[in-house]
Amino acid sequence: MKKIAISVLIMLAIIVSGCEGVKVCVGCKERELRTPKSEELAIKKTAIIATASVDNTIEHAEHKAINKAVKKFKQFKHRVKKKNSIVIINFDLPHTSKRMWIYDLKKNKITKRTTASHSYNSGRKYAKKFSNVPQSNLSSIGSFVTGRDFDGEHGYSLRLYGLERGINHNALKRGIIFHPKNGQTHSLGCFMLDDFEAFDLIDFMKNGTFVYVYKS
Repeated sequence: MKKIAISVLIMLAIIVSGCEGVKVCVGCKERELRTPKSEELAIKKTAIIATASVDNTIEHAEHKAINKAVKKFKQFKHRVKKKNSIVIINFDLPHTSKRMWIYDLKKNKITKRTTASHSYNSGRKYAKKFSNVPQSNLSSIGSFVTGRDFDGEHGYSLRLYGLERGINHNALKRGIIFHPKNGQTHSLGCFMLDDFEAFDLIDFMKNGTFVYVYKS
């Protein structure tokens, strides 16, 4: 009987120690996967700082482009029919970003952000080279005013008149227009718009909206 009792006690001890071993292993894995609170706070703090830095950079870039655009708008105000909002395309930003803005002059704020392409010859991700020369297939910068809308080979489109001699005054002659991207990423000089937003944007901009294409 003593031998049986001793055997039972030994078996119970093995089972208990085995269960405790499993609990400890699970606990260790959980501790290894779980980030300590101090580290979590450090990670969050770093993320907040990084986000703030990005926001500040974008905000600074926006102010520079907006200030220049408003100054140019005042210069060519007599050529502009619609005077409540202007359109700014910031070529300091990549074509993948929402670098085209509708800026409300009365509220002094950006009310719409969307994408706008540049010419393939001007650069891939960033537009770096510009021209006013016909057949150059390069993007143009500077001050423009929109003309009438029309249905062209690219769909619903919008004509542009360049306001700055020697910089973009050949825009109409070059056929520089706003039109839908139709799945393309780069143009031969036109400003291509997001396919889902092109109609509404063109309808809003047509017949006398000031457009400024900024490059620092």
